[in-house]
Amino acid sequence: MTIKEMIKKYRLTLVGEDSVQAGNSKEARKNLAELQAAKSEIIAELKAQKEAEENKLKEEIRKIESGEEKIVLHYYDGEYLQGYAVHGKAADLLEKLGLAKYVDGWGYRVSDETVNALGEEFTYPEAVEYVAPRKAAEAAEKTKKEAEKKAKFVEAKATGKPIELHRYVDDCNDPHEECSTDIITVWAMPDGTIKTTRRHTW
Repeated sequence: MTIKEMIKKYRLTLVGEDSVQAGNSKEARKNLAELQAAKSEIIAELKAQKEAEENKLKEEIRKIESGEEKIVLHYYDGEYLQGYAVHGKAADLLEKLGLAKYVDGWGYRVSDETVNALGEEFTYPEAVEYVAPRKAAEAAEKTKKEAEKKAKFVEAKATGKPIELHRYVDDCNDPHEECSTDIITVWAMPDGTIKTTRRHTW
């Protein structure tokens, strides 16, 4: 029996760097001596197969990212959800761009807005170009907020008083208080730290 045949027959997988696990453990135990004798060759083959699989995935990603291979969406009309879905490495890439979202038990769904803009088949570079204005706006907004936050810390240090960074509402955390909502305020402190206060409402 060849090494590849052993791997297939006993459903052998690599565990760590130098251990092998058998999916078909009952059969593997019957031929344990043969497997142990071929352990180094089995490990070498499993590592080679793993490397080949990783290279295959890298090549798949390269083809998608370069636009050599198009991203193809598939429409599904389910009982509770319908829409366009994407699979494989294309799904991972579109999720990172914010164009696909994982729906448990359904897969990666692509918004109708994206389909209307790009169609059912498009390249990854086209997707990147499509999200570029949104990403630029998000980056500008983040930069603006960081600058505003920094300015508030400068003001707090200069005045020696806390300056409000932002506030939000939350459920009341004290069962002894007769309120349902608390106002949480986050402050920039003169010493450069952040302080959070909670105020009950009635």
